[in-house]
Amino acid sequence: MYNPIFFKAHELVDKSTYAAYGDMSIRLFDDRTLLLLDKFREVYSESININNHEWGGSFQYSGLRPLNCKIGASKSKHKEGIAFDLKSKDMDKLRGFIKDKSEFFQIARVENFEHTPTWCHVEFSNSVVTNTYYFNP
Repeated sequence: MYNPIFFKAHELVDKSTYAAYGDMSIRLFDDRTLLLLDKFREVYSESININNHEWGGSFQYSGLRPLNCKIGASKSKHKEGIAFDLKSKDMDKLRGFIKDKSEFFQIARVENFEHTPTWCHVEFSNSVVTNTYYFNP
């Protein structure tokens, strides 16, 4: 089991999942996805936020979403634990980094940036990515 260096379980799951499983909720993710997310953060070298509910913030569905979650698409990759809505103080820098490095980090799909002004939706893949797909919601 891979334990991320840069992210804690509560940053990756919603309030109810964390309340039920605590730090063990990290086991709901594929090790490769956690490793890619950690490496992304390490190379990006800036703070990245996903969920902030543990600190009183409003984000709880930016990582893994429960199957019954009404936020987003019914078959969202968030429900598979491979999609994350990344937030940073410098969103332009984050967007540029994603454009330049998406294949390196095996990011298969990215929601078009003009539809996500305050976050970047990225979906990691378990296979080799040679061409990242940008999609509209």
